[in-house]
Amino acid sequence: MKLTKAKVLKDISGLPENYKTADVDRLINKYVKNRADSSALRPYVLEFQELHRIYYFVALKQMKTAEERIEFIHNNLLFSDWWHTDQLIGFVSDINFETAMKYTLQYIVSEDPFIRRWGYVLLISKLCIGHTERIFYNLKNDGHYTVQMAQAWLIAELAVTEPEKVYEQLKECCLKYNVTGKAVQKICDSFRISTEWKEKFKALRPMLKQKIATYRLKFMYDWCSGVCLWSANQNSYEKFGCYPVFTSQLSISDELKEKLDYLIEKHDEALDWDYPAGDLLWDNSQIDEFLKKSRNAYNKLCEELGSDYEVIYYDSL
Repeated sequence: MKLTKAKVLKDISGLPENYKTADVDRLINKYVKNRADSSALRPYVLEFQELHRIYYFVALKQMKTAEERIEFIHNNLLFSDWWHTDQLIGFVSDINFETAMKYTLQYIVSEDPFIRRWGYVLLISKLCIGHTERIFYNLKNDGHYTVQMAQAWLIAELAVTEPEKVYEQLKECCLKYNVTGKAVQKICDSFRISTEWKEKFKALRPMLKQKIATYRLKFMYDWCSGVCLWSANQNSYEKFGCYPVFTSQLSISDELKEKLDYLIEKHDEALDWDYPAGDLLWDNSQIDEFLKKSRNAYNKLCEELGSDYEVIYYDSL
């Protein structure tokens, strides 16, 4: 059976008016029983959310090995929100840790925040048991909320089996309190962690709060400003002397300074200077390409500035 957009949407229309995930899963199981091919749905999964789960689950449930399933996901990183990525954990929990890390290390540097989230989420299973130090070593400060929540979730999962190691790693790591504070909250909410350990983790909060970034910056563009960074708290204003922050004032690599300066100049090319109130000169594909490069530079900036800085990203021209 070859599944088409028209057929699947028709089948979905036959479900109860306020259908639930369980209703969709029954439809999926019917397709799987008939060995349906969902490949024709791929172009539509981001346009029709109801097709997303069907496309993935029908294909993945017919694959015999975890290696096949992780490779399929790798070739179909079509994520439109966090919920879809989290639903795939169970399909990859049987792969070995080294294989999982090979994929994780690729994903956590992606320009797409939902792919970065998946890089951490795919480890949230029995996969992570016994690998606390290795995982903490590869946790990166990330400015995107959904990625931060995935990191906190992963840390809490590690604490189920290795609370003592997680406790020590939290004391030593340079992760922002957005992540460590949420991780402690998730640990305290867990039914799988002892009361004794919960109290120990709670007691870490004052120390973790001291790691809150000293300097806050905003990463955003402004026409003909010559900068993409702006002071966002008093400490930053005093350090840099004014509201705009120039790349020459930052302790970052020359390569990154050049990349940021290029983006600042490139940004100004989008505006019609003869008629600034009119439409931009760039089409949607040019805007998307610029924002991808901008996000990549932002991630590198966060990495190079370190935990003393919190940089808030504004995803627009």
